[in-house]
Amino acid sequence: MYKIGIIGLLIFNTATAQELSFKWSKKLPSKAVVNYCGAAGNAIFATQIQDSKKILLHSFDNSLLLKQQDTLILAEKNQQYLTSFSTDSQLVHVIVQNENRKQTNILFIKSSFQHPEQPSTAVAAQLKDGYMGIVYAYYSQDRSKLLLTNFSFKAATQTTIRDFIVINTAKGNVQFSGTVSYEGSSQQIGVANNGTAWFSALQVYSWKKRIAEKPKTQQKIILIRPDNTEKELTIRFENKYSPSVDILEDNNNTLYFTGFAYENDAKVNRLSASEWYIYKVDAENGLVTDSAFTSFTGLYPENKLKEEDRLPYTIKQLYKRNDGGYTILAEQYQTISGQYSTSQKYNDIACIQLQKDFRFEAAVRIPKLQYGTDNPSFISSFINDTVYIIYNDLTENLYADGDKLSYPSNKQNKNGLFLIRIDNKLTYNKQLLYDYASGEPMPQLLSSFSQNNQTVLLPAEAQIGILTIKK
Repeated sequence: MYKIGIIGLLIFNTATAQELSFKWSKKLPSKAVVNYCGAAGNAIFATQIQDSKKILLHSFDNSLLLKQQDTLILAEKNQQYLTSFSTDSQLVHVIVQNENRKQTNILFIKSSFQHPEQPSTAVAAQLKDGYMGIVYAYYSQDRSKLLLTNFSFKAATQTTIRDFIVINTAKGNVQFSGTVSYEGSSQQIGVANNGTAWFSALQVYSWKKRIAEKPKTQQKIILIRPDNTEKELTIRFENKYSPSVDILEDNNNTLYFTGFAYENDAKVNRLSASEWYIYKVDAENGLVTDSAFTSFTGLYPENKLKEEDRLPYTIKQLYKRNDGGYTILAEQYQTISGQYSTSQKYNDIACIQLQKDFRFEAAVRIPKLQYGTDNPSFISSFINDTVYIIYNDLTENLYADGDKLSYPSNKQNKNGLFLIRIDNKLTYNKQLLYDYASGEPMPQLLSSFSQNNQTVLLPAEAQIGILTIKK
């Protein structure tokens, strides 16, 4: 069965607005974005990065009243600040120290909540052979684990080599470490709540035979469990191509490897037909427990597509409904690489409903254009089978008809914070929560953290906020 969701457009609905509430801290003197680091007891910890050597430290209570301030100064030239997190009793700052071309030290600077003026510094781990000492950080969904990794690349074999460590942020120590290597271009990197790390790559296994034919590719995913055992999964479609695989996690130690596969010989101005695939994987043992492949249409306009319309989708969220089925949120995404810089496009949102066995039920596409904007994409929550999507947009797009949208302005006073509410019948309404010209904060959506479906921590310039969604 195939159907398209019903579209309802409302300017503002008082009943829906009462479901959401915002709480913001007072503005801090520094204009830097306030980044959430964690919570312990009645305290919420945050940082503001002045530069790679100076970091402002803040402690708020549950009402977001500022209680304590401090400053972290890195005096050594070979040290770079990476991130901070809180345990039950300490605030831990992760520092990258480049000793030489062959070794990078990971330092922990720890300070207790009772005696913040007496920090201790120790080498937590060593990463070798990384490119220019660059280290990347990835938190798990619940922030209980932190994956740090470097990289080096061997052009002759097109092989990427990564040293990595997984940190248990609740205990403030290294859970395990290792090295992984793979051929192809790196894509997804992450860590599960139990500590299992994953690395995926797009690999070419057959180059095109005709000018109009795309090279044949496959997705290689490597799972490394906390006991350092590896599991591999290869996703390949002989007559289709999949631009990426997205890896999501639920609250029951289940990973989902999912994405879209498109016709290999599809015309460049049409991408209306696609196949969605999913693999359920037990995060504890790395074994596939279920899989499904579903073909459907409806994610693209049926007429000839403009360039911004034919972008592939990435899967952003997977929610389980009360009836056992699934609701999926996907977003059109593309990275554009130039000679000196890269930029991103974050366009339409799709909401897809699936049955318990992953068979397709319904879909609705919500037009959106975000290109060259400094606050793209969205955050979402799922309560009582209702989807709540918060995103940044040009205020005049509230009244736009269908796909007739304007690109967002980079000027904050022309943008606003939007809410899309989608019910279990895929009827949605779009609302303007507030216009930034009013002086209300502009949250940094990609840096937000969902504590649960009802509470989201929102970083913003000189402020931190809490969004609460009532049941």
